[in-house]
Amino acid sequence: MSHELVTFMIALLAIVNPIGSGMIYLSLVKHHPPALQQKILISCVVTVMVILLLSAWMGALILRLFGITLGAFESAGGLILLLTGLSMVRGGEQNNTPHPGDATANTQSLSSIGIVPLALTLVAGPGAISMTIIYSQELSGWLNELMISVICIAMALLMGLVFKAAPFLGRLLGEEGSKVVSRIMGLILAAIALQMIGNGLSALLPGLK
Repeated sequence: MSHELVTFMIALLAIVNPIGSGMIYLSLVKHHPPALQQKILISCVVTVMVILLLSAWMGALILRLFGITLGAFESAGGLILLLTGLSMVRGGEQNNTPHPGDATANTQSLSSIGIVPLALTLVAGPGAISMTIIYSQELSGWLNELMISVICIAMALLMGLVFKAAPFLGRLLGEEGSKVVSRIMGLILAAIALQMIGNGLSALLPGLK
């Protein structure tokens, strides 16, 4: 596996923040019956998988459709990730993380929680989508595209496993342990975001190289 693919995998892992996302998932579903929890989990995993794969496969079409250069998109995506990472380091809510009370106040049916807010905003939010589109464009070739697709599928399945194990992880780490893990993920994400912004600006302004 190439260095770029490893970086993509680590960055995607950092932005979806499995531990933090798992704790929020637990707070949303812990009062629901097991059958409904299972339905929510499956719908979340499938939705995340579809969103990330569509971002990987159709990223170039989306950029061309709106006339956006890869450098501009990489700079914007890096900025989104930097803000998210800094928020995680400070211990605040992620920009793409809903407050647990938001879902109960929403009039949507309980079974759709797995799609919104869990999949579409919590796991596969703007940062994850941007990251997938950027790396799918930078890493050309069918083998790289296949590996990116495999990573996206594996990430969705990993989130399913983490959500399934969320009650155990909550007892194991506790609130303070979860915060420490989230801050470490945020620091890694911020560093990757700065690299993305630098690469994007270099592409937009070649004189900076």
